[in-house]
Amino acid sequence: MKEMVELTGHPFWVGGEPVEAEVAPIRERLPVASPEEASILGNRDLFGRLATTAMLPGLDRACIEWLPDLVLREPCEYASAIVAGQRGISTAQVAISLAEAEARSITAAAPALEEHRAGLVEELPASPYLTPGRGGRRG
Repeated sequence: MKEMVELTGHPFWVGGEPVEAEVAPIRERLPVASPEEASILGNRDLFGRLATTAMLPGLDRACIEWLPDLVLREPCEYASAIVAGQRGISTAQVAISLAEAEARSITAAAPALEEHRAGLVEELPASPYLTPGRGGRRG
């Protein structure tokens, strides 16, 4: 993606990734886990804990350098919400699924998210939620 982004004239930052040794057991368990366990493994352990922890330093550096007025975030990416909140930057979530499904992801990730910052679980659904509009013209 780096080349594609840079062709637009925008800078590209690579975010941090969790250590493979920590991700591998989750990836191995997901195909055989019950839906409830898979939700906990994916949302809480992988996205809420490991990915968020790995992304925090890079996102903090990006916010320091770019000084954004708004951070647009993907539903299961929580580090940007943490950094934006610490730096007083507004956030909005870009919808990729049904709001109900994304709310369930936050609920599953809640224990890990609250370890990052108390009150984060309540802040996430309170931020603006951007969905694609209807295409075409109204007549």
